This record gives sequence, C-alpha cells and structure tokens, in this order.
Amino acid sequence: MNSTDMPTIDRPGPADDGSWPPPDDWVPVEERFLGFDKRTLWPGLVVLAVWVIFVHIVPTINDAIDFDNPVESGDVVDLGNEELTFVPSVGWNLEDGVLLDEEGISPVAMGTGAALVAEETISFAVQTAPWDGDANELLDQVLDIEDALDSVIAEDVADPIDIVNLDGVPGVLAPFRGTETNGFVATYVFDTVVAGADLSIGVSAIVIGDPTTDSEFAEDVIAMLQSISYHPIADQEDEG
Repeated sequence: MNSTDMPTIDRPGPADDGSWPPPDDWVPVEERFLGFDKRTLWPGLVVLAVWVIFVHIVPTINDAIDFDNPVESGDVVDLGNEELTFVPSVGWNLEDGVLLDEEGISPVAMGTGAALVAEETISFAVQTAPWDGDANELLDQVLDIEDALDSVIAEDVADPIDIVNLDGVPGVLAPFRGTETNGFVATYVFDTVVAGADLSIGVSAIVIGDPTTDSEFAEDVIAMLQSISYHPIADQEDEG
C-alpha cells in the first residue's frame, strides 16, 4: 500500500501554540482521585461507605436489634421531594430514613435521600445522588471503586442481571459473595425534575445478609427493590 492508499483519520489539528487537544474521554488531573473521575465518583464512595458500615457494624446491630421503630402497613420512605420513594417491608426496623408525611419533618431534598432497614441478619440500604450516566455505569463505578480498595466486602461478584421496578423502569443487579456475607448491589437511574430543571438521580440499593438466613427474607427484599420509584407530584395529584 502506498501513501496515497493510507486511511485518513478525522481529528482536530494542533492549537496555535502547537499543543494537541485531549481525547474526548480525557479527565483533567484536578478532576481525578485514585484514577477515577471525581465528577461521578462521590455516589460510589457513599455507597462503598455504606458497605463498610454494614460489614463492621450491622452484624452487631442485628445481634441486639430492639425493633424500636418497626415498619407498619402503609409506611413509605421519602428518598427525594416526596416523589422518589420506596416501600419498606412491614415488620422490618427502620434504622434510618424519613417517612412520607412524617410530622415535623420537611421533604427530603432530591439527590440526598437515604434509608436503612434491617430484619434480624439482613440489612437493606438505599442511597441516592445526582448521576450523569445510566444504571449500568453507576453499578460499574461502585464495583470499580470497591475493587480498587481491595474488595473490602465482595470477594466474588457475579455477572450483572437486568431488573425492572414496578413501573417498568430498568435497572441492574450484581450478586456477590464474601467470606461471611452474601448480598447484592442494584442500581436505577431516574430522570427527575427539580425546580423546573432536569436532574438524573442514581439510586443504589445494597443488601447484605447472613447466607444461612437470607433466603427467609428474599420475598421482602425483592418487593422493596421493585418498589423504588419516581412519581412526580403533578402525576400524584392527577391520580388523586
């Protein structure tokens, strides 16, 4: 092949100072931390922090759980502006989170909601944050961070599987096994509207449990996972 037959590459030329532009996926050094893009890193770090708490603290909590705040029929957890919600299973203990219409409590700001419920040796946590990407990318980010920190929890992560919530919103779930726990991390991304502006919210659900007992609560866990949903106030008013 002579020079006239060589394929051409369509890319920008150098700037006036002779420097070449960075590739499209380049992340400035000031926006990186441990090799990750800080602009999309913090939701994963928040989730990872929850995992670490589960591994080191939740077993102790569950051994001595008092069930002083049991979930009752009709309880719904506010994950954002009373529009992003999930329904905890009756009888589980609400360790952290705000219920809809809870007296004296303002609605949770969109993108800041979190909740934790527990039942004996099973814990179910939900964390939200603004996310610029889809559910698969959020799951990958969380697992990449966990792997980069030497697999503090999940030693054997299975291939992700597709899931949907009760409204048909797609998500993804990755089961994992550890030396003392089983569990999974699941993610959804919801397109919300806040103060008239579009805002994508990533939702991570993390379940960690004792492998000898977690099957007893499988139906509860699945129901809670599928109940995570976004219903704008305007739609709720129309339904009412």
